[in-house]
Amino acid sequence: MSDSAEVIIHESAEPRALLAAARAALRRREIPAALHYESEAQAALWLAVHKAHSPWIRDERCRALYRTAFGDLAGQFKMRAVGVLSLGCGSGEKDALLLGALREAEAKACYRSHDVSRALALAAYERCAALTNETLAPMVAALPPDAALRAALVDGFNLGAPVLTLMLGLSPNFEPAEFFSAVKIMSAAGPVLLSANLAPEEERDYAAAVAAVLPQYNNPETRAWLLSTLSGIGLAPEDGTLVFRPGGPDAEFGVCCIEARFEMTRRRELMACGEQLLLEPRDSMRVFFSYRYTPALMEASLRRCGLALAKSWLSSAGDEGLFLVQPV
Repeated sequence: MSDSAEVIIHESAEPRALLAAARAALRRREIPAALHYESEAQAALWLAVHKAHSPWIRDERCRALYRTAFGDLAGQFKMRAVGVLSLGCGSGEKDALLLGALREAEAKACYRSHDVSRALALAAYERCAALTNETLAPMVAALPPDAALRAALVDGFNLGAPVLTLMLGLSPNFEPAEFFSAVKIMSAAGPVLLSANLAPEEERDYAAAVAAVLPQYNNPETRAWLLSTLSGIGLAPEDGTLVFRPGGPDAEFGVCCIEARFEMTRRRELMACGEQLLLEPRDSMRVFFSYRYTPALMEASLRRCGLALAKSWLSSAGDEGLFLVQPV
């Protein structure tokens, strides 16, 4: 991977800020989410999970969903200038598909990749640079964004052109209140396209539908990724058991999730991120969570936060949806 591109490190991703956030999470007995993507090795393990289990990789119906939605969006910007800001860009594959559709529509696209991982932000930048009229320096910053971070992210885009913010793959891994607050903050800059993992429609009971997707998480690739993060803070596999189970519903929005917890089987005292941890048998650490929505829950959640749903696209498999939010 090339290091030729300038990568902007926002103050929220400076070591001091990340350390403070990590220590606060550990005090809550939670693994800081940023630790899952912090190193190039962790980013590579996440990519292995993505390749093995993402519907985007494994299911043509999911890719068809994105092609349709991106074609519709590109039509809105035909022969116009548009900024594309990708939050939590990951590998940048979906960004590249959208930018290709914009190019076919003769839109003049300016693009910026963002991630909490420098390696992933740079990978998306390199994947997408040839598809744009202009590519801004990739940015590394913590999520969720506040108004100050939004200003930094959109700095450099053409002030006369709309900025489309992509929030693809983010809704599962933030608490709903945090996520929808972030959507509202970013909608002040222009339309927001977000994705959601959906609970299977064939299950009548929502909680049962969420439980039905458990095998998508409890698998060797995800275990290797999460156990690597635990190893990074000093916990060994023999210290406990990594358990996946349904969780929720969220008290405010009613959304259920799948969560992974590391349940201690022996006493451990360790120093992690400068935080002294004393873990007793039967204590548990929340390692990971992933929220599953329904189309109705997504629309109700947006409305609850004063956001307007302009259009939605749903996979024919019923497991993924895209939702376009317009500025209010």
